[in-house]
Amino acid sequence: TKFGAGIERIGEARPPEFPISDSPRRRAVIFGLLGLIAGLVLAFWRGERVRLVDRAEDAAAAVNAPLLGEAPKHAADTAAAASPVFAEPGSPAAREYGFIASTLSLAATEGERRLIVVTSPDAGRAKSLTALNLALSAAQDQRSTVLLDVEPAGLLTGLLRANATRGASDLVALSAAGFGVGLRDGSTSPIEGLEWFHFVPSGTRELNGRDTAESPQLAKVLVQLQQH
Repeated sequence: TKFGAGIERIGEARPPEFPISDSPRRRAVIFGLLGLIAGLVLAFWRGERVRLVDRAEDAAAAVNAPLLGEAPKHAADTAAAASPVFAEPGSPAAREYGFIASTLSLAATEGERRLIVVTSPDAGRAKSLTALNLALSAAQDQRSTVLLDVEPAGLLTGLLRANATRGASDLVALSAAGFGVGLRDGSTSPIEGLEWFHFVPSGTRELNGRDTAESPQLAKVLVQLQQH
């Protein structure tokens, strides 16, 4: 009676236009968008740090070096199949190797370089075949070329039938003993009809369990061979 009912206003209750708490569907959409944004950021960061080579043109940017050409694929079960530059001069593989050798020659001339190392992160025959055909291409252009086989497998030595003959490991052993070396000290096997080409096989010496390519004397041997 003194204070009355305490009710000053009565209003009709209505459902809210927007729910106070997120529904599971809306929450899933929000987290999905956040995940997409995070994935894009990660992909962009990885793309800046890791460069994938999907095409021949991508290699130049990945290694910061000019692209000289794309090495062809061909058989390597015989010496003739392994060296299309010599066995099939007019074949597409021979033309591709010749193009690489020509562009490499121009680049080497500008930089006054005479030593070329052919290497790869993967095992296989590609290194040996590429080195052989580039050397043959250079020799056909009447540039005196020495091809040195320092791979443990000695693929080129076997293909050119120079097993059990003196070669690169023998030159390294002589150099380590203090002797000057030259082509006469290693069994060179020029291909018949190609006097500008000389091949030094893997050799016969054991270098204390070390591969020829890992020997510190190899650099000295290469310098001495340049003089010949």
